[in-house]
Amino acid sequence: MSRPLQLTLCLTHDCTLRCRYCYAGRKYKHAMNRKTAEQGIDIGLEEALRTQRGLDIGFFGGEPLMEWELLQHCCAYAERRAKECGVALRFGITTNGTLLTRERLNWMAERDFLVGLSVDGSAAMHDANRRYTNGCDSHAQGAKALQLINEQTNLRNRVVCVVSPNNHHLLSEGVQWLHEHYQGKIGLNFDFWSNWSDEQFESLCEQLGVGFE
Repeated sequence: MSRPLQLTLCLTHDCTLRCRYCYAGRKYKHAMNRKTAEQGIDIGLEEALRTQRGLDIGFFGGEPLMEWELLQHCCAYAERRAKECGVALRFGITTNGTLLTRERLNWMAERDFLVGLSVDGSAAMHDANRRYTNGCDSHAQGAKALQLINEQTNLRNRVVCVVSPNNHHLLSEGVQWLHEHYQGKIGLNFDFWSNWSDEQFESLCEQLGVGFE
């Protein structure tokens, strides 16, 4: 069976955080309009139908939960159009968790969402990069979002932990914290956009338990 087609909708350029390693560009208040979102969904469905594949729609940003009503509209539109086209449809979202609530998770669980939560391990590792717009730490909110996900047993989910030059030395500690607070899949995303020195890369290899040459 062919793998589903992947469609990502970046709902907004705005975000609640200002992560130091963010590759999505400058944050500003600009959201995708509904017509553009619908056109993107139509293109994805047409290609999925043409290639006889399913369609996975992922919501991204910025922080996509800042456009909750738009996200709900996109899902309703996609569900209706996919039913008309006869295309198998699934949803996913990547979120920093700051706007996650039990009610929103329940809504996503009903639609079989895959929720990817960005939490960079322990407080020290996480807060090295992931701070609010006012400079305050965000780990406490990330931990709260992780607990909400743990409580929602009918939800597909995973954790994304970003490893960068300025937090790599805390990787073992960070993964241990995640293991203690979460039993699902943990993905390590390495910050390839930054410059790593040989010393930092060697230190990372030590954390990973692999050789450096």
